[in-house]
Amino acid sequence: MTHNSWVVLRPLLITRVVNAAVWLTLIPVGLEAARLQSLAVSVPLAAWLGVRGYRVRVVLEESAIVVHGFFWSRRIPADVIAEISLFPAARWVSKRGRRRWTPISAFAELGRMAPAVGKHNESAFEQLTEWHWAATARGRRTRGRGPRDD
Repeated sequence: MTHNSWVVLRPLLITRVVNAAVWLTLIPVGLEAARLQSLAVSVPLAAWLGVRGYRVRVVLEESAIVVHGFFWSRRIPADVIAEISLFPAARWVSKRGRRRWTPISAFAELGRMAPAVGKHNESAFEQLTEWHWAATARGRRTRGRGPRDD
């Protein structure tokens, strides 16, 4: 899906459904404890994580990447991203100079998976790396013009 110059990368529907459903296992934990406090925590937590799991995605903007994960979302300017690693993850450097690593869980390959899911994830990884290359090349063109001959 695109919006102006944005590209939204999402996992396959089956992956999103599994991402959402896996968190429902928290509800029996609350039921087993048979305490109202346990249910009061496990049911809302399962619902929140289920929605987040279904909505994991990556938004590629012209000058930034927005990673929507299971627990939080993070917007990272393209010019601070050093690489998109194989996990996949964005490796980047903060304003304070700290090296950071933001996992892109939407396309993580953790163990065996259906071939269609693997192909989709590979395609998403290729789009991520192509976006990174293009975004950093754009940044070099606009920042590094050098001295002018007047």
